[in-house]
Parts: sequence; C-alpha cells; structure tokens
Amino acid sequence: MNESIIILENVSKTYPVPDDKDGLKVLRGISLSIEKSQTVAVTGPSGSGKTTLLNMMSGLDVPTEGRISVAGQELSGMRADDLALFRNRNLGFVFQAHYLLPQCTVMENVLLPSIVEQREGGDLVQARARKLLERVGLERKMNSFPGKLSGGECQRAAVVRALINQPKIIMADEPTGSLDNSTAKVLAKLLIELNEELGTTLIVVTHSEHVAEMMEVKFRLADGKLDSKA
Repeated sequence: MNESIIILENVSKTYPVPDDKDGLKVLRGISLSIEKSQTVAVTGPSGSGKTTLLNMMSGLDVPTEGRISVAGQELSGMRADDLALFRNRNLGFVFQAHYLLPQCTVMENVLLPSIVEQREGGDLVQARARKLLERVGLERKMNSFPGKLSGGECQRAAVVRALINQPKIIMADEPTGSLDNSTAKVLAKLLIELNEELGTTLIVVTHSEHVAEMMEVKFRLADGKLDSKA
C-alpha cells in the first residue's frame, strides 16, 4: 500500500455572511487521502468550492473545522512564514493564467521560485531548468519573452516553473481553462508524463471531463461534498 501524502479529516469551510449567522457553507465534512505519485482530478460546477479545497491543501486558506496533513506536516497552527517556506519546498502551482512576468525571459521566469531559498548552486538549478525546458519542447524559447510565446507555450513554461524546486506535489487549478481543446489535451498529457517520469503527485482542478478522465483518481465536488468517480 502506498503512503498517503495528503490527508484531510472532516474538513469544512464556512465563510461569514452579513446578517446570516450560519454563513456560507462551502465544504462540509470532507475526508480524503491522496497517495504519493497519484494523479487526481477534482471536478464540479462553478462555485462549488474546488479552488477553496485546493487552497486549503496548500495552506493558502484554513478550514473552519477539520485537520489537513500534507507531506507529513500538519498545516494547522503553522506560522505564515513557515507555511510559505513549506510551500516553496514541497509544492508547485500551475494556474489557468500562466502568471509569467512579461519583463523576464522564459528561463528567468522558470528560475524565480529557486531564488526564495537557494538550497543548491545556481549551475545545478539552471541545468535542471534547461533539461526541463527541453523536455517540454521549449529549448529554443529559453531566452524569449512571454509576449513572443503562444498560450500553450506559456503554460508549458509555467509547468516547468512549478517543477524547478523538485516539489513533492503539483497543484493545478484549471491549467487548461484558457487553452483550445487540442492544446489543452497536449498540456494534460504532458502533466501526466512528467508525473510518471518524476513521481510527483498531481492534483488537477478542472471543468474539463476529458482532462479528468486522464487522471487515475477522480472526484466530483457538489453541495459541499466530495464524491469519488473512480
């Protein structure tokens, strides 16, 4: 049996609402275990709390009730600085918008997360960046600026940026949402291939049923509850 890398126990999230003592209940008693190296999809209607769930797994948001453990670390009670360092060491993020800095080259964008905590020599990190950029077909675009890249190329660069610190977990929030169907399929396939090659756990929040079907484990979030589709 594989080791769990993310564990949620009876996690609920309620946001305060003026003149409503009950507030807005987004998540209701969710328990979940994700194993190392799994690929996981979370689908559900807009506003169902998919991004809230992902944010709590990363410590960007905190549950109203329940417990969350990620990579052996319980997130509750961690200081903001410690959480930020934990995310930089263990998590990589890919979003619908690539968030590449327009004034930086592809290589410079990719290297940004490694600057926060320089655990390795610059030459080693740059060598890894070049290898990853070659792996995703951007070897000729390393010195290009994002404005010269297609949407799919920008998202591939964002994937490499997410991988540069060799994270244990990749969290992708609608990573194909701004891409056409053909490019979306290519990117989803790339994420899975990198998962297989690097052993990184992959969690994808998506509206795309096609992307979800490519993952090993599938969940649907609705009415605050998470149901398995696998």
